Amino acid sequence: MLKVRVLRTARASGTVGASLVFASGVAGSIGCTTDPPAPQRELLARAVAPLNAGSSVLTFQPTASGSYAVSLLSATPDEFVRVGQSVAIDVPAWVAWDALHPSDAFPSTDARLAQLSATAKLAFYDRATLLSTATAKTRKLVGTGYGAALDSNEVLVPPKTDLLRVTLTIRDAGSPASVVTLIAGPEDVTVFGGELPDKSLLFDNTGSTLRARVVEQGHVLSGSQLTIGYSDWRADQVVDKTSLNTQIGTATFNGRFGPYVAPIYGKLGYQIAYAASLDGGATFAPEAPLAADTASPLLGAGRTAYRAALAIPATTTQLLLYFHVRVTLVADYSGVVNVNTKWYADGQVLMLKDVYDNPSGAYTNYQFPVDVP
Repeated sequence: MLKVRVLRTARASGTVGASLVFASGVAGSIGCTTDPPAPQRELLARAVAPLNAGSSVLTFQPTASGSYAVSLLSATPDEFVRVGQSVAIDVPAWVAWDALHPSDAFPSTDARLAQLSATAKLAFYDRATLLSTATAKTRKLVGTGYGAALDSNEVLVPPKTDLLRVTLTIRDAGSPASVVTLIAGPEDVTVFGGELPDKSLLFDNTGSTLRARVVEQGHVLSGSQLTIGYSDWRADQVVDKTSLNTQIGTATFNGRFGPYVAPIYGKLGYQIAYAASLDGGATFAPEAPLAADTASPLLGAGRTAYRAALAIPATTTQLLLYFHVRVTLVADYSGVVNVNTKWYADGQVLMLKDVYDNPSGAYTNYQFPVDVP
């Protein structure tokens, strides 16, 4: 098994060709009950585009615990691995050498590094069921010195794949008895697109720009289960986190030049809800909470995705959504000694901001076409 850390490198590029169009609402109603204007109808038409599964390169890296992890070195069109995608393995030469010869100095010539080779066994799973396996073999040494890597051929991720596991065997032609097998862990690579017609609709941001993407590409499909994901960084952007005052008092600390008094800060928390219309804006369901998920495959390690599952009826042709974001401050003094002043009671929760996330202000909604599978 293996653990993926998404690295946004210079080689990663592009965005999913998901359709995000905005619907203007009618004053006095949360939902949109009017047809989108002509430019938006044009966007709806253009949104039906050929899917681009793209390609990705996975690389092996040692971890602090002495095990190995697989991370996404580069990908197109974005940071997700999908069914139908071409996957290659990149093994840094220093990783291969250190695994084979942990007591030997790193070679001074690329010719010696070129004698290394690696074979990756990729196992594709539909949940717990093994679908198939494929082999990727390194073909050549790319780069030089500590920047060199063994580059493999590509293999295709088959339909219905949800998980990808990789085992790597490294050999040295200059020392034929030296063979080592690396099993990365502890998590699998998540593959999207294996549970169609079910899809994931991710609301995140790139810098100050808010965006929404159907991770599996294309449109939301009727008669499916849709996972709605909302990223922590988007919530930070929507509430303008940097403008929030999180101080809860003061405390005395001991510094190099003696004691000093400094502010102490509370903990922020989000309460995020969404409301959806499945009948073109005629009615909206009551707001429902998104659950915080610190291990969501939609985001990288250390991130929190707020998620909910939404059933899309077979009769739905259009999905409208808006979000309600509340940010709270918890006055937690438990980890602070020598508190001088407490601005709030222990454990008190304060509402710092209460805002709506919709595309063009009040009474507007995010709008997505829904296709028949």
